[in-house]
Amino acid sequence: MAKQKTSRSLDAQAKLRQSVNTVLAALLCILIGLLVGLVVLFIINPGHAWDQGFMRIIQGGFYDFPYGVGRTLVNGAPLIMTGLSVAFAFKTGLFNIGAAGQYTLGAFGGLYCALVLHLPWFVCLLASALLGDPKLLILDEPTAGLDPKERVRLRTLLAQMAADRIILVATHVVSDVETVATEVILLRAGQIVDAAPVPDLIAKYAPGQGLEDVYLAVFGEGDGK
Repeated sequence: MAKQKTSRSLDAQAKLRQSVNTVLAALLCILIGLLVGLVVLFIINPGHAWDQGFMRIIQGGFYDFPYGVGRTLVNGAPLIMTGLSVAFAFKTGLFNIGAAGQYTLGAFGGLYCALVLHLPWFVCLLASALLGDPKLLILDEPTAGLDPKERVRLRTLLAQMAADRIILVATHVVSDVETVATEVILLRAGQIVDAAPVPDLIAKYAPGQGLEDVYLAVFGEGDGK
């Protein structure tokens, strides 16, 4: 028993040291990057390298608050989403083309569809996501704000794309779910109430009716949250 406790303690200490080393390595890289940037600024423009250059880098978006913060968030959002997508792929063991590849292909696909093909905005977004060939696509209320014609068009696209990938769609529009979903997950307050193909849910909660009746049977007249 004593040897097992000692072994566990050593393993915990090793993991802690590894975590600390990882954090320190990241901080060291940031520091080295700032120092290299400062040297480059002094080479380019010694007179304004410190106050107009380096200090602006340190202050970031807060230099021109609040507009600077907004610009920083807008410019940083694509990089953040790219990092999250690649991290998710690495964590789940899915194939991916790397952060640079995801970002480059996504930007190219979106711009090409918008500027050359003149496609609707939601098609451009889907093209940006699909050019990286993801096996899992997560969409939140994808038909919100679309007219009936465009909603049907998007549902058709989703049905075609689902042939060789998993598509998770979060929505309150029951008609969209009923026409394209192979399986439906009912959620209440973040908890799964039920999960089954559409025909099975109808047979269980509203025989002979539709998915909207299933929704009302499960959640009542409330909002279903």
